[in-house]
Amino acid sequence: ASSRPATLALRRAAAATRAPLAVPLVMTQRVRSLVASAAGTAEVSDLTADAKPFYVTTPIYYVNGSPHLGHAYTTLACDVLARFKRLDGYEVKFLTGTDEHGQKVEQSAVAAGETPQAFADRVSATFRALG
Repeated sequence: ASSRPATLALRRAAAATRAPLAVPLVMTQRVRSLVASAAGTAEVSDLTADAKPFYVTTPIYYVNGSPHLGHAYTTLACDVLARFKRLDGYEVKFLTGTDEHGQKVEQSAVAAGETPQAFADRVSATFRALG
């Protein structure tokens, strides 16, 4: 599902504070024109019709335990980069996932009294639920 560009959030914030809208210098001219337009509701896909591709991925997280701050840190860093590149006019593909094999996953499943598949499915669902 596509999302509205971050520039719409800037418009709303400026309207809420009655402050003038300041457009960051790193935004491309195309994004600036969308901010200045009366509609300002273009989808991100409208910005990327002729954009260069950019691909970013998080590490593939092991499912031998619950998500923790380290997972949040790397996911957040990749998300910030993806959002910046979208604002800069790139067509961004952002991928994340889990690695559900290995001895550590098997050991964690045995310790939890589950089969490796059931354990991996349960922990992987925890990651997916975080959005």
